Amino acid sequence: MIDSISNQLAQSTRPMAQSGFFDISFWQQLVVTSAGVIFGIPFALWLNRKQVRREDKKEAETSRSREKEVRDVLCRAIENNRSLLRQIDAELKTTCIFYNVDLSVFESLPSTEILRATNLAASEKLAHLRYELTHLHRKIELQLTIEFDGTLRTQIIKIVPRGQDVTRYDVMRSQLVTAIYLHLPSIIKACEDALTEISRISGESTHQRQDK
Repeated sequence: MIDSISNQLAQSTRPMAQSGFFDISFWQQLVVTSAGVIFGIPFALWLNRKQVRREDKKEAETSRSREKEVRDVLCRAIENNRSLLRQIDAELKTTCIFYNVDLSVFESLPSTEILRATNLAASEKLAHLRYELTHLHRKIELQLTIEFDGTLRTQIIKIVPRGQDVTRYDVMRSQLVTAIYLHLPSIIKACEDALTEISRISGESTHQRQDK
């Protein structure tokens, strides 16, 4: 647009030499062209700024939508694991556990995306929770392994102080179940702490959008 206006201004000066300084048509053309320059350039700049602001707003909305989606996915994963932990706590002493905690969301989401959707404090809590769940996951896998290891049930261990014979399976399962039970309360607490922090961030994000 600016180049077109400049060309018109250059062309409008030609009649001056051909028709004379007092040619009315020349001055009319000059006024029109000058007005185009004076008002056209600011208008073009205003349109450009408006377009940039529109694109920035759209990008910000897309980013906020993705961040909310990540927080919702994390909350559902944590709530699901908290339910599994409580179920394990209720069933492990009396039966073998054939299910495990769910690590899929924690393993699929990059830490950078989690940080972008939450904050540093929440990201640290989630990293700690992931570590605890991974540790527990290994213990439950081991519990399932020894359950179907027939050799452990035939290996006899003598408990010296009491003179009682037990199988290696009994000893290993007892130790493993105890370790898991000692571990469960801290992991459930880590789930609740992470949920509280994410809920707080989601609430702050909603208030910020309403203020705008």
